Amino acid sequence: MKCSALDKYLDVCDAKPLKAIISTFMMACSGITASGLAFFALGVAFTLASPSLVASTLEERQIDGRPPEWEYRGCYRDSPSFRTLQGAYMSSDNMTRDMCKAFCDIEGYALGGTEFGRECFCDHTYRFEFSESEPCTMPCAGNPQETCGDINRLDIYRNINAFIPNVKNVVDGWSYKGCYLDPVNPRALSFTAHPEIGGGMSIEKCIATCKAHGYAIAGVEFRSECYCGNELADDVTHQVGEERCWLRCTGDPREYCGGAGALGVYSL
Repeated sequence: MKCSALDKYLDVCDAKPLKAIISTFMMACSGITASGLAFFALGVAFTLASPSLVASTLEERQIDGRPPEWEYRGCYRDSPSFRTLQGAYMSSDNMTRDMCKAFCDIEGYALGGTEFGRECFCDHTYRFEFSESEPCTMPCAGNPQETCGDINRLDIYRNINAFIPNVKNVVDGWSYKGCYLDPVNPRALSFTAHPEIGGGMSIEKCIATCKAHGYAIAGVEFRSECYCGNELADDVTHQVGEERCWLRCTGDPREYCGGAGALGVYSL
């Protein structure tokens, strides 16, 4: 089994594959809140289902296969009403800088930030106007010799070897039209295509499937969903800011595949 950043940090690299996965999960989950636990549970389930795919995906997230290299960017202000880093979150009574970096690396993000001693936030870009603050001085819950942010202040780190996803403006002759709101019922695009797409979602796969069904519009959503149609349902959707379509594709972490309730729309 390929040893992940979190495996190395938790010192379970020499265990048998299944034992290592379970040990990583159980040790990391000590003191983690429900939202953080959900991220780890999904990661374990995905690893059990396809360890080779996880390994290859982690490698693709690094430039030329280089290992993660995190550099400190400083202590910055944060706001509970609009977080600076919004891609992934966990909290733990055992929080350390390395635990947060490993979590963000596994989740596929280039930025990681610790806050309030026990919280970890990840993203690949800054989501809010932020400014440098006074030094962060709150000790990490898992290592009081380190600092892990402060009250509404983030100690931010950046993996300088990580890929940053790009918005693809043209894919196989289809043009990107923007990020659109997608209510659950009815959908902005009428045909649900992802049940017939295997091996993880990508923009290319979604477009190819929609094209094969004779549709002129394709939309990717929530990392792994694909919808098709010949027109957007104007009565239920409208264009929203690009910050809503920030989730990485499950089949290609170098691409964006919409967001929660938001479609990345392409058309001929």
